[in-house]
Amino acid sequence: MKKTVCLSFICVVLFISLAAYAEISHSARQTGEEVLIELLMGSNRFIASVGSNGCTDKGYFKIDVKKEAGLSAIAPHYVLTVIRIKADECKAIVAGGTLILFDLEKDLEIKGNFTYSITNRVFSSSRVPPEDNFLWSIVEKYFTAGSSEKKEIK
Repeated sequence: MKKTVCLSFICVVLFISLAAYAEISHSARQTGEEVLIELLMGSNRFIASVGSNGCTDKGYFKIDVKKEAGLSAIAPHYVLTVIRIKADECKAIVAGGTLILFDLEKDLEIKGNFTYSITNRVFSSSRVPPEDNFLWSIVEKYFTAGSSEKKEIK
């Protein structure tokens, strides 16, 4: 009898834990799959802008990694999901959230030849008015050919 009750209790706890894990984090005060404010991906790292109430840092997240068949036998594909594991209960107002950098080799031990994708949802740009510290604003300011001038290379 005790074994049945104990096993039933473990199953209920596991089911509730898995259901909570699968939920989407709608704010910095919730855990689950993070809805990103912005995302910028590079060849071996990515940076995400996430909601914050003043305390959020990289330790508030884990990355769910699923390895799949890739372009070839020596180049697997990794499917990544950013999961908020700790709620930010601080009281600050952080417009635009905070930037978190993930290095695929250092943080996730992914190295060599591979491809990767990130499954998280990203808010539309119309939801949050852009500010100078937003990723896209930085990219536009420093990395776009905004000038119509032609430069001669000698």
